[in-house]
Amino acid sequence: MDKEIAKLISVLFIAVIVLFVGFGIHGSSIGVYNQGLFKYGQKDSNLLLFHPRAIRSDEWLVSSPYILSQYKNDFKVVNRFIGIHGQNMAVLYDAPTKHWSTFFKPHNYGFFVLPIEQAFALRWWFRDLVLFIGAALLLTKILKNRLYAVLSSLALVFTAFNQWWSIQSLYYFGFGSLALYAFLEVLERRKTQQKLLFSLPFIYFTLAFIFSIYPPFQISILLLLCFIVLGYFMNNKRLILINKTSLLITLCSTLFVGLIILLFYIDLRIPINLIANTVYPGSRTEFGGNFNPLHLLNGFYNMQLIDETKGVALFENQSEASSFFMLSLFCFPIYLLDLFKEIRKRKVDFLFLFIGIYLIISLWWIFFPLPKIFAKLLLLNFVPPKRMIIGIGIANYLLVFISLLKSRNKSLQFQCLAIFLTLLTFIFHIFLGFYLKLNYPEFIQSNLKIFLVSTIAGVMVYSLLRKWKCSFIFLLLGYSIITVIRINPVYRNLDIFKSSKLSLKLREIEQANYKKHRWIVYDELILGNYLLANGIHTLNGVYLYPQLKLWKKFDKNEKYSDIYNRYAHIVFTVSNTSNATFSLVTPDYFQVSIDPCSKLLRELNVKYYIFPNPINRKCMKQVAIVKYPTKASYIYKNKNIK
Repeated sequence: MDKEIAKLISVLFIAVIVLFVGFGIHGSSIGVYNQGLFKYGQKDSNLLLFHPRAIRSDEWLVSSPYILSQYKNDFKVVNRFIGIHGQNMAVLYDAPTKHWSTFFKPHNYGFFVLPIEQAFALRWWFRDLVLFIGAALLLTKILKNRLYAVLSSLALVFTAFNQWWSIQSLYYFGFGSLALYAFLEVLERRKTQQKLLFSLPFIYFTLAFIFSIYPPFQISILLLLCFIVLGYFMNNKRLILINKTSLLITLCSTLFVGLIILLFYIDLRIPINLIANTVYPGSRTEFGGNFNPLHLLNGFYNMQLIDETKGVALFENQSEASSFFMLSLFCFPIYLLDLFKEIRKRKVDFLFLFIGIYLIISLWWIFFPLPKIFAKLLLLNFVPPKRMIIGIGIANYLLVFISLLKSRNKSLQFQCLAIFLTLLTFIFHIFLGFYLKLNYPEFIQSNLKIFLVSTIAGVMVYSLLRKWKCSFIFLLLGYSIITVIRINPVYRNLDIFKSSKLSLKLREIEQANYKKHRWIVYDELILGNYLLANGIHTLNGVYLYPQLKLWKKFDKNEKYSDIYNRYAHIVFTVSNTSNATFSLVTPDYFQVSIDPCSKLLRELNVKYYIFPNPINRKCMKQVAIVKYPTKASYIYKNKNIK
């Protein structure tokens, strides 16, 4: 019966995703363009539920326009619309390209076989899908219970952290889980043919994990997967065959993965080296420590993040403030008690033990520095403490899922400890709620809500400790969904980039200009990448890595090299001098001040300009005005360029 229910849940989850893809429905916040510019205050017919979020700028302002730009660029590896040299799109931001590495990026397959709306929707939902499938397969092997594995994987999908970090989320764990599942099958299968068969998905999903490039999250998860392997191996020595065949297949598979990575580096070494040598993000060296405990413990209050006016009160933004329900921290005394009993009976659950060790090491790293040699050995020197939260959160959930299925302890000592920990959890969240109310008054003010959140936390801990499986899963999934359901909008199609007044006017002008001249947007951040999404060659937008030869034309003495040698949003501002000056606004945003009529811009073949206000310059002739409810875009051309 459990298997049939697990199958039904899986089919329903996948069916909903297929339905959304078919109708071109996604969770992108591209509706911000309508919300803040094109249809300000008017109804957006493509917005089906909830609302777009400006805070998700890495998505609607960068990655989504890049996808549309690549579509206009025929998915070529170098996007010719960016800057003067073009930009290699095969390294960062996971944009669809015709580079061979796209074979290991299944979320981008749809762009080569489906209409753009359906491909975009598939890419959006694929991340949750791969997390669900990967976690369910791995947890089935770990928990030996398919139903709870499926329900547990859903709980991971509906964590606040996963939904707030939707473009760089737990799908790393999905790919990693699929690779680890295949690897364990290679070790456990008896027949050589079966071992060879499972070595293929092991290679594929390992490379899929690696090519989804964001090292801080990947290293955190990779370490967790290594500890899972150690624990699983110790628990299942009889199942795992360490023989010549297994070792040879594993060695050959690993060497093949290494060869592909080497080829990737050789092929893309120029942009990779440029990225590694930038000022930001550059090559990071972390030492651990200085993590805010509030970030670790505020998971049950993540429901407050849904409201922007409340959410921004904590940390930098809602994504940075999002966390997990850190149940294991409150259940740790019970975990230790169970471990001591297992040691006495010589039936230690090594998987549970090694995941716990990983959690302890990770917690130490975020609060206290580790010895440099130890940090480098574990690659933690590449992981900022605040990015370690992804591994900590997943390890915490894995301990919870494993603990839930352990045999129930009916001793009076255990029951008293369970009640004590439940009360401790409740009281802690009461105090945390009033601390937040006092120090972050915008975040929470309702005493009733503080009481309800604290009660839910306490009841969840108690049901977990008493092994009330149905009650716990119902509470965990139910409260998780309540916490995340309104994070992302339910949005349809890509009309914002295809049929807005500005888009239509841009394409009308560009029909006669195609491949001839460049554009610049002045004094406006959000339209830089919007031009790229419409297939227009511009000096604005977001540069994943610096075009140093371009900026040296503006800065011959390299006075401002520390400003432009970075990943950054580029905004031009009006100046009365032809000499360019650079100013850093944020670590990923700088401005270039220069006269629109400067000789340099003319030499760079910049003919078309967009300004937020009318401008009076001798070289300029107004071409069009695109009016919005509260402002307008004024399009000019340089009369001196034919």
